[in-house]
Amino acid sequence: MRVWLVLAMLLGGCGYQLVGLDSGGQAPAALDGGVQVVITDPYGTPAKILADAIKTRDLDGDAFRLVIDTMSIERRELSDFSDRTEYELRATLIWGLSRDDERYLVGPETLRRDALLVLLDGNSDTLDADLERQRGEALLQDLTRLMFDRLYAAANDGFSAANP
Repeated sequence: MRVWLVLAMLLGGCGYQLVGLDSGGQAPAALDGGVQVVITDPYGTPAKILADAIKTRDLDGDAFRLVIDTMSIERRELSDFSDRTEYELRATLIWGLSRDDERYLVGPETLRRDALLVLLDGNSDTLDADLERQRGEALLQDLTRLMFDRLYAAANDGFSAANP
């Protein structure tokens, strides 16, 4: 068991990612002019994660509308033992890409990620809240990477395969 833990720590420490291709490289030419995020709460954590991703990928602009219908975290209690409580966190991202209020070029598409969160009963409520927030943000960042991977693939195909 310790071998797996050490292996996971080594892979995580060197930046290895098990999920997602992270399309942080050169944006496809089809996305010239950038994307503008349309989201219900432009000041919340999901909007900040998207803004960072767009800035990292040099996609600032308003030629396309990245419509975010849902970007949320749900928590469900799995078990409650005497010394720990286990939760399932489910991140959901429903997104689509359009241009000038026309039909969607990509999507709308639903992406989901699940993760386990184990909280020890001896933890303070503040620590528990911080751990849950960090895990939730990591899930949303992973979904954002996956969304951009799919967006880049659709843009490289000229948006033809996205919506026949």
